[in-house]
Amino acid sequence: MAAKTDQAGRRVKKAGEPPLARYAEKDITPVMSDYVEWLKEQTGYEVDPLSVQLSGVLRGTFQKSDFNQKRIADRKAAAEAEAEAKAQRAAERAERRAAREADASEKAAAPKSAKSAPQKAAAKPAAAAKKAAPTKPASKAPAKRSAPAKPATTRRRPTAASSKETEADF
Repeated sequence: MAAKTDQAGRRVKKAGEPPLARYAEKDITPVMSDYVEWLKEQTGYEVDPLSVQLSGVLRGTFQKSDFNQKRIADRKAAAEAEAEAKAQRAAERAERRAAREADASEKAAAPKSAKSAPQKAAAKPAAAAKKAAPTKPASKAPAKRSAPAKPATTRRRPTAASSKETEADF
């Protein structure tokens, strides 16, 4: 069925027809035929030549379309919202960590509570006995052992016995 044309030979759009339907009626170009063949060789997939033609010709139109631009803007807004939420979660974690560290340092610096008072009372006679005995000054914790130093070279050094010249008996 031949498409309806006007006086200038242009195709006339039918009522209710999609705006880009005219591209589906065009012949496949030689370059697109070559592209279809190449796709089949490279992918092993049987592609539809008309689909390849339409996708190649209409990709730029799709990129500029309001439909695509709205989707791009929506994705960007969603990504920004996710990044903002992620940053907020990280800040909350940092606040909780700082609060835990502050609590831990307060507990370490605070004097012993009333619970430990009976233990102190029982320990007083022993403490008095310790005071009577001579005490040593508080010493520092032992230093960590370091690994033995590695030699600067792996070449063997001559020993004293091998450095002396010896005469061989022939």
